[in-house]
Amino acid sequence: MAQNRTTNGVAELPVSGAAIKSGRSARGADRRRKLIDAAALTFRAKGYDATSLQDIADAVGIQKGSLYHYIETKEDLLYSVVDAVHTEMHTANSAWREAEAPLDRIRAFVEGHVQFSIDNLVYAEVYFRDFRALSEERKTHIIAARDRYEGALRSLVEDAIAQGVVREGITPAMATRVLFGMMNWLYYWYRPDGPLSPEEIVAAIRDYALASLQAPVVPAP
Repeated sequence: MAQNRTTNGVAELPVSGAAIKSGRSARGADRRRKLIDAAALTFRAKGYDATSLQDIADAVGIQKGSLYHYIETKEDLLYSVVDAVHTEMHTANSAWREAEAPLDRIRAFVEGHVQFSIDNLVYAEVYFRDFRALSEERKTHIIAARDRYEGALRSLVEDAIAQGVVREGITPAMATRVLFGMMNWLYYWYRPDGPLSPEEIVAAIRDYALASLQAPVVPAP
């Protein structure tokens, strides 16, 4: 999975032009980048509802009125953060497509998803915690993309069931919900200064995920 360069702990994800007004200059693009990073950090720290446009303007170091060169509403900023996450996550987590065995594909999918969340912790937290504050139209767009992404993992579980490599009683829908619950809750408890390294976190969640699915090994007679 591609690694995103980070500045002040915020991964530089590509920003959708759907919510942020386009700028024609490199300086304008850089200002948009800083604006989205500041919004992500402020939303994470204060929560979307408690964040004001003045908070974000102060974080960027501009007058509040200058924000309207780039946005129309605070929701535009939230949508840009959320859209950047789901767009990049869905494309960056692709190594699983190269694996052949069903459980190897699931292993790679889990590793890629967890690694992305760690690499983009600030954006990921805002995505998972605050996307429901979006308007119904924007929320529908995000949910549709999320469902396609989750459907990819569900298909991998279906393949594993068809090949008999998971334990009895596993159903694709429930297994997919459980696996994403395990992976997505990372934003709530993981901290970079914690006792475990990112590599150890990825390995632990991967191992728990596979252990929940794998069929018991029957000793040879």
